[in-house]
Amino acid sequence: CSLEYCKFDSAYVESVSLSAQNIITLLGEKADLSSLALNFYYSDGSIYSVKNGISVSYTIPKSAGTVKATAKYDGEEYSFNILYVDSDKVEKSENDVYVLISYGKTSKEVFGNENVDMKTSVSASIDGVSFTVVILGDVDGSGNITSTDYLRVKQLFLENKNISKSAALAADVNCDGNVTATDYLLIKSIFTK
Repeated sequence: CSLEYCKFDSAYVESVSLSAQNIITLLGEKADLSSLALNFYYSDGSIYSVKNGISVSYTIPKSAGTVKATAKYDGEEYSFNILYVDSDKVEKSENDVYVLISYGKTSKEVFGNENVDMKTSVSASIDGVSFTVVILGDVDGSGNITSTDYLRVKQLFLENKNISKSAALAADVNCDGNVTATDYLLIKSIFTK
């Protein structure tokens, strides 16, 4: 049957959408497409999701930026964007994608786009791909690494304070999954230069 009109127990497909939001990948790597799905919305209000049998084509770029990708299923094609970033790490949570960036890198270097505000906790979107910026060491979200960041990290690992997810990621300067004295000393070495 055609995707435009399929009859199943009198319900038919009214629309199809591709759920491929916020696919962000480190430069040089293959994209993680495990969340990719086609959603079929039927006239009776039901929704059917397909994850298997979808073929995807795209080219891994040589520089940061958005790449157009095509998903094919049952003879139909659906386009979506993959954002390639030149950063230290991409951290995914249930509701957000965090792009972890070394202090001093520019928006153009990391995203291939000059319009991203390079401060921790900034929400941004490029060509429909949304993410949160995390500058390693910029715990307070000022865009700079100062004594305030140094003191917040010290408090965090000494007193186990609760802070936002993006601030906690920024405090883990060496990206080992823990905020320790090493991170504290790394931040201190940056702002005392």
